Amino acid sequence: MKYLIKNLDDKYNNIIITKLKKEGIIIKLQDYGEVELLKIINSQAETEMLINTLLKKWNMELICGQKNILCEKIKKIVEEIVFSEKLPLITFSIYLSKKTGYHYTYLSNIFSEMEGITITQYIIIQKIERVKAMLTIEKLSLEKVVILMKYSSTGHLSRQFKKITGMSPTTFKNKSL
Repeated sequence: MKYLIKNLDDKYNNIIITKLKKEGIIIKLQDYGEVELLKIINSQAETEMLINTLLKKWNMELICGQKNILCEKIKKIVEEIVFSEKLPLITFSIYLSKKTGYHYTYLSNIFSEMEGITITQYIIIQKIERVKAMLTIEKLSLEKVVILMKYSSTGHLSRQFKKITGMSPTTFKNKSL
């Protein structure tokens, strides 16, 4: 059975695998936190409960169900793209389709059904989070952020920023100083 570990931090991979093995649970970790249970203890439910108990120590959670797993995978991929040094040259929709192996329309429908927002809205929210960090932590100019985040203009970024945060990027940056 396939699962996904939400908030998986790669530095804990070996610890998680070792702790679960001691409990009689053998897992195989895959891309984006996907997990395959190779050997379980008494029952599926008992195994899931034990795994979740162990994961809570590291602020992680076992996600069950194909739709939930797919949504979490989409989120991880979007965050990976947005918070990487360089945005991909292809569109988010093509990138997500290639990474998941599903048509974008299917991904979009599942994500909207499960999360209550579109993938595009989620991408914008994540991009604005990255912009906030670039403005405050990295102390970049708005013009530099526009270029790095591949916005068409400062106005476009400012409109999205204000829609998400309720204030302009300049006001946000000044309040953070």
